[in-house]
Amino acid sequence: METALVGYRSALGRDLLSLYLFVFIADTLAGLIAPSLPVYAHALGSSTLTIGILNSSAGMTALLCAVPFGIASDVVGRRPLLLAGMLAWALATLTFSLAPTALLLLPGSIFVGVATILSFAIGAACLGDITSGRERRYTPLGSCPRRWASGSLSARSSGDWRASGSASPAVTRWQR
Repeated sequence: METALVGYRSALGRDLLSLYLFVFIADTLAGLIAPSLPVYAHALGSSTLTIGILNSSAGMTALLCAVPFGIASDVVGRRPLLLAGMLAWALATLTFSLAPTALLLLPGSIFVGVATILSFAIGAACLGDITSGRERRYTPLGSCPRRWASGSLSARSSGDWRASGSASPAVTRWQR
């Protein structure tokens, strides 16, 4: 019985660590994209209205996708959707980096909305699935917001620093 419990705790720790790492990476990407997107869109010649549409499209996409992705996670499982979330983050950053005009930043912003739901909402549901009963009240759910916020805090300050124009010449060249 003792070895079964140790094996269970080891698997639980590995699952939690991979989930924390996944959401940390997603939160870091969100924190880098959010402050940089308006600066990048402005550098591509977009108006204030276009920048507002770009910023709100991610939130609207997340709002529209939350319920269908929640249902899908119950049907197909959480892990495939978490992997799809990482793919959506990759597509968002690729789309942003290849966009020659501000209008072509819109698909990247939509990918950000999809990736947000697939990463954070599905990640929280997955955390509830891999922890049970007594464990839910203590370690995983208690440390979850703190660990996820560390990605947001480090990325937001880095993204704000890049957006302010005090970054390296390579980054400021990208913003022109």
